[in-house]
Amino acid sequence: MRRSPARTPARSPSLSPPFARRVARAGALAHVLAALVVAASPHPCAAKALFRVIETDDLRLIYHGPTFQFLAPHTARCFENSMRFQRRLFDYQPWEKVNVMPNDFSDYGNAGVWSSPRNSLMIQMAPMNFVYETGPSNERINFLMSHELVHVVTADQAAGTDRFFRGLFRGKVRETSEHPETILYGYATLPRRAAPRWFREGIAVFMETWMSGGLGRAQGPYDEMVFRSMVRDGSRIYDPLGLESEGTKTDFQVGVNSYLYGTRFLTYLAYAYSPEQVVQWSARQPGSRAYFASQFKHVFGKSLSEGWRDWLTFEHAFQRANLDSVRSHPITPHRDLSPHALGSVSRAYLDPRTRTLYAAVQHPGTVAYIAAIPLDGGPIRQVADVKGPALYFVCSLARDAESGLLYYTTDNNDWRDLCVLDPRTGKSRRLIKDARIGDLVYHPRDFIRFPTAKTPTISTSPPMARVFRLRGPRSAAARRCGSSTFPRSSAATRLRTYCTISAARPPPTSCSPPRAAICMAIRTTPGYRTSSATTWPRTRWRS
Repeated sequence: MRRSPARTPARSPSLSPPFARRVARAGALAHVLAALVVAASPHPCAAKALFRVIETDDLRLIYHGPTFQFLAPHTARCFENSMRFQRRLFDYQPWEKVNVMPNDFSDYGNAGVWSSPRNSLMIQMAPMNFVYETGPSNERINFLMSHELVHVVTADQAAGTDRFFRGLFRGKVRETSEHPETILYGYATLPRRAAPRWFREGIAVFMETWMSGGLGRAQGPYDEMVFRSMVRDGSRIYDPLGLESEGTKTDFQVGVNSYLYGTRFLTYLAYAYSPEQVVQWSARQPGSRAYFASQFKHVFGKSLSEGWRDWLTFEHAFQRANLDSVRSHPITPHRDLSPHALGSVSRAYLDPRTRTLYAAVQHPGTVAYIAAIPLDGGPIRQVADVKGPALYFVCSLARDAESGLLYYTTDNNDWRDLCVLDPRTGKSRRLIKDARIGDLVYHPRDFIRFPTAKTPTISTSPPMARVFRLRGPRSAAARRCGSSTFPRSSAATRLRTYCTISAARPPPTSCSPPRAAICMAIRTTPGYRTSSATTWPRTRWRS
């Protein structure tokens, strides 16, 4: 591999995977800002040097040097391992290099890929979110490369007329709404891009599980539970047309249904026929059909509709057998607190004095909100809206049992804000903007603890009159707190730590939070590095 200073990449087209439009906008913004930094810098060469490149025969990894230097070689290795496996499995010869661009635009890891007009991959390098076991996986970079490169291979692979039209148009054509005729040109150069999303995501999840030795969503408990529940409740399981026209819009999981259905259908095909036939259906090899449904009939000898009906028949019989096994054991007596399904639900907290359960919920037809659910019956009260809810867990929620205040997060798909809410009045206010935090827990004692170099636990104290953002012990606020309190770090650190000053006291020379604290697992950027130690001892604060 060779490394060289990077030119700022061009503006990226819109994406199709999850968070696609947001990732594309963020990527475009990053490129524009990088160009402005270079243009405005008195030393453009020094500004350019912040962005570095690792190139191989198939990869062009463009990354921000100070932030991702320590992770770039590992990212390149994961890419090469995945590409080597898929070259062999799909008999794939890349049309061009894949541009890989890591970023730190979200508190949770994700990725998006697009294949026209260039093969490009945007990676959000934060830790993955495994809530409710919705996304079991191994190491996150390896997992993302295993999944996303399947999209590149199955869309970019060309045969027959595809190669002719790519030569005619001098590349792959991207569709634009201003020129509807580009739909035809795009299909001529990239026919598998026209396949429905459930097909594209189904093969990617199937392969991610295969490449991880069986650890993935294709064999995960959440996917199994969804279809078992649908069979038990007699819910409608969509056909391919209904899934695209209605199933991805009416369910609380929205676009995730494409992953669920596609993965389940392709896993059934691998079980009923063979994994090799699943790969043959997905690959665009010489002699294959350009349209995905025509290729299905070519491989399996029946129409896609017939294959889908066979799967539904198998799924109902399989899940009924599972349900019969579950019913052989007694179920704990229970009663419903809600007359309807709540959709996504956060961690819940009980107020024993008022016998009220507080949780953030989100279901179709409503804006996500923090709900007050009475234990003794009665209507559910909407306490406050939650801005920017997450898909499955809505937001992180914590409660102070003494004051009754609720602490919750907003902008849960970006850099999250910390807010406090009085459930009695419904009034809320923001405490910290872009806090880079994970889950919340209320702790009745005042301490600051740094468990690891990557995810320290910090505390903030109500009422929060002032918040100092510390970037290492050399800042003025850090000097007031004492340099021995916070770990020394390199100049490239992006760790966010906070020291709060009580409103009831003047700013002290040594930071002394009151007796109560909200503890937060900080989401640091992957580029955070310490000078020596990787674990720091617990530090007590004295009033």
